[in-house]
Amino acid sequence: MQTFVNALNTSLVPGPDRRGAEAWLQRATTQQGMLPLALTIIQTPSLPSTTRQLAAVWVKNSCRATWGGESEDPLPPDEDMQAVKARLVPLAVSLGSQPSHQALLAEAVSIIAAVEFPQSWPDLMDQLVASLSPTDWAANAGVMEIAHSVFLPWRSMTRSDELFLAIKNALDTFCPPYMAVFTQVDQLLQQPSPGVPVPVLGKTLLSMLQVYLDLNSQDLPEFFEDNMGYFMGRDGQGGVLLKYLAFERAELNSDDADTPGQLQKIRATICEIAELYAMKYHEEFTELRTFVGAVWELLGKLSKEGKDDMLVNQALHFLGVVVKMGIHRDFFDNAEILRGFCERIILPNMVLQEKEEEMFEDDPLEYIRRDLETATDATTRRQSATEFTRSLMEHFEGPITSMLMPYINQHLERYRGNPSENWRDKDTAICLLTAICSRGGTAHQGVTSTNAMVDVVSWFGQNVLVDLQAAPDSVNPIIQVDGIKFLHTFRNQLTKEQLITVLPLLVHHLSSSNYVASSYAAIAIERILFIKKNGQFMFGPSDMHDLTLPILQSILQKIIAGRTPDKVAENDYLMKCVMRVILTARQTLVPIYTEILSSLVTILGIISANPSNPMFSQYCFESLSALIRFMTATQPASVSQFETAVFPIIIGIVQQEAAADFIPYAFQILAQLLEAHPADLPAAYDDVLRNIVLAPQQWQAKGSIPALVRLLKAFLHAGGKGMEASGALKMVFGLLQQRLLPSKLYDGFGFEILQTILITVPPEHFQQYLSSTLMAILHRLMGQRSANLYYYWTYFVAYASGIQVDGLPTDFLINALNTIQAGIMSPLLKTVITPEMSRTQGKHRKVVAVGYTRLLTECPLMLQEPNVQAWPLTLEEILHLFTHPQAVTAEKEEDVADFDVEPGQDSYQASFSKLSASAVREADPVAYVSEPRVFLSEQLAKLSAAKPGVVSPLMARVDRSLSGPFIQFMATNGHSI
Repeated sequence: MQTFVNALNTSLVPGPDRRGAEAWLQRATTQQGMLPLALTIIQTPSLPSTTRQLAAVWVKNSCRATWGGESEDPLPPDEDMQAVKARLVPLAVSLGSQPSHQALLAEAVSIIAAVEFPQSWPDLMDQLVASLSPTDWAANAGVMEIAHSVFLPWRSMTRSDELFLAIKNALDTFCPPYMAVFTQVDQLLQQPSPGVPVPVLGKTLLSMLQVYLDLNSQDLPEFFEDNMGYFMGRDGQGGVLLKYLAFERAELNSDDADTPGQLQKIRATICEIAELYAMKYHEEFTELRTFVGAVWELLGKLSKEGKDDMLVNQALHFLGVVVKMGIHRDFFDNAEILRGFCERIILPNMVLQEKEEEMFEDDPLEYIRRDLETATDATTRRQSATEFTRSLMEHFEGPITSMLMPYINQHLERYRGNPSENWRDKDTAICLLTAICSRGGTAHQGVTSTNAMVDVVSWFGQNVLVDLQAAPDSVNPIIQVDGIKFLHTFRNQLTKEQLITVLPLLVHHLSSSNYVASSYAAIAIERILFIKKNGQFMFGPSDMHDLTLPILQSILQKIIAGRTPDKVAENDYLMKCVMRVILTARQTLVPIYTEILSSLVTILGIISANPSNPMFSQYCFESLSALIRFMTATQPASVSQFETAVFPIIIGIVQQEAAADFIPYAFQILAQLLEAHPADLPAAYDDVLRNIVLAPQQWQAKGSIPALVRLLKAFLHAGGKGMEASGALKMVFGLLQQRLLPSKLYDGFGFEILQTILITVPPEHFQQYLSSTLMAILHRLMGQRSANLYYYWTYFVAYASGIQVDGLPTDFLINALNTIQAGIMSPLLKTVITPEMSRTQGKHRKVVAVGYTRLLTECPLMLQEPNVQAWPLTLEEILHLFTHPQAVTAEKEEDVADFDVEPGQDSYQASFSKLSASAVREADPVAYVSEPRVFLSEQLAKLSAAKPGVVSPLMARVDRSLSGPFIQFMATNGHSI
């Protein structure tokens, strides 16, 4: 055990021994006895808490690698896996006094349960129930916390039989004792018992409410429908959840004015449950109107303190959902109720909070991020009140507009009376006007439809434009930001000519000393340049002539002024604007591209020392990639200038341990330069190929593999003919056979490289490696079924049969397979290929159709036993491709300017991020065929003419519903069998 403990402790300490400790811990994941030993370490009180927490982290990560499919290493011994399932829940429950340890093990339970419950872990619920106690409330809180971690993923999962089997199992075993504990917690909270700490009861109740939400999210279980009266109320009687909206206990409240306590979290979760029931089970939820009244009353009692913000937001979201549904429109269709909403909810919560003003000054970047959050992520009362207003506008646009416009005008009048003192009035007026005028759209796309009762463009000209035109220090900076935000929000309502007149104003604000103002100016410029009309970008290169240099100089200088890696990379909004300007300006950047390139390289040099903001990094590399793309296309000779500037920083990134996240980007940039090279490659590329691309250690990093494949393919295209002489080709095939093709995660990349070899390397160079490579593939094909492997093999056979390469006949692959095992193609066609052909993706369908057409019609061995037995079946699958609704055509090229990533989207992954600007369109490997269906018709006619009496009997064995229409099609094209 001491060795394990030492490795855990050493892994946390920077120094020469750290890597060795990490490697030891990595190996230990699959070694016998290590998982149970880690659990023993966690439950050993004499060990330091830090060591025990490190062990809990290791257990969680090991469970993810073992059960989550994130590792290709062998699984731990089965007895270890069983021991973990037997010990994990009781151990996690016992860690109530160490919540961080408990949370890690609860996550481990969730990881295993996602894979094994209920089939391979049938007693999980029994373990949880057995851990419940009539007196140990810390244990009960732990049980509910673990149960929540297991059930939580069910909320968002796709409906399936497997999911509902798991839910049913949980309901049958867990719900009766859950109900008993819920009742007991309620009783103890109403009448506290000595020795039972109220905060622990509050924690238990909160977890139980979260479990309630978990178990009800997919469907209304019979158990909860039967107990609807107890939980949600029925026949005019309020249930227990309604009671806790008004419940008060000082011990459950927060002492911190800015941090929500258990009481706020309990009430917010009850609002979530009520919202779920309103949306999905409104017929059964008979007390909905009672809940609406209770939430309305609750909102009137809440303080302005930050601890209540979360509850206010959730309560407003619930009310907004009920209003938007329209089912209870009659309940709200009352002037007094609507006026009450306006005066008691909307107006008070639209006022900028003091803490938001402080954030504007002290943490401007966080202010911007919160301000741009979507409705579902709303964290401020203003955002929630805005969304509630928009919900009301869907059904009561006229009355709400009439009620709020006088308030908007009053705020504006107060502002005009004393702008320096009453700037908050104008801020509120702009916010209110935005709320009632934004009918459709998002912060990402802008408003797409507006309130017909208000002329937004006219209001902008009368009340907002003056603030954009004002000198930076002449008006309150929040008001100037409001003006930029208003333009950003309603950008789609302005014409191109109007936007062209205001863009210089935004460029001017890029130089503002106010962080939020300059950032919002960049955000607005970027979104304006992304506007499309009729599928086309509104702004093109010619529109950027006078704006490109001022925008880029201003932003790049501001970024570089940060100096340190974290400060330089903190504002991804600025970098995104740089990227968008480059994508828009394109070839017009020729006169200034060297200046931009120098700045980008400087920024990369700084941030590569300590990457800290993934979105900034993505945009920075996209900017560089786009610059390379447009400049080398316009001036091919410029590639050498890019190489001179970029190579040192790219090679430095590959060699720096700190810049590991940048390595995939670096490989993609190298591939792009390689692909753009017009002449013989410099010697530096030879070093990159042998010492970096083909170095085995590079292929151990999962995140680098897609980019390495792209780079290796670029090398094959650029110099595949010389790879055998240099010895590189042997290394490539070694990589295929040892790392990629045997891997269930990376075999697809292996096939990509193998396909590239077929069209870039002379056949006489790769023939010597082909047999051993095919044997490696066949070994996996004959092993455990892998849908992805079957698919890749099916496409590879089509690709190899379909391409036209000198010295590579159509039947070369069958011949190669026959040298390994005579006649093996027939069973492969019957059991692997033909079942997979129906799954062919749209982008692969043309190659599959053409490749198997040539296989059937140009390979003599396909007309001989045993292969001929699979001939009719293969033709059937080709014909199926033509009857499938997906088109059997090559892919269309996408415009790189369409690239768009918003913070929080899934485009960035820690493992790998594709550079859209560096993407190249894959050449159509069967471009010689324009229409695959006609090609099949021609080929069959030729084969029939060359082999009289052979094709007709085979066609007779093809499904007539497929062959009949196709024979008619052949006739219309002048072909026959």
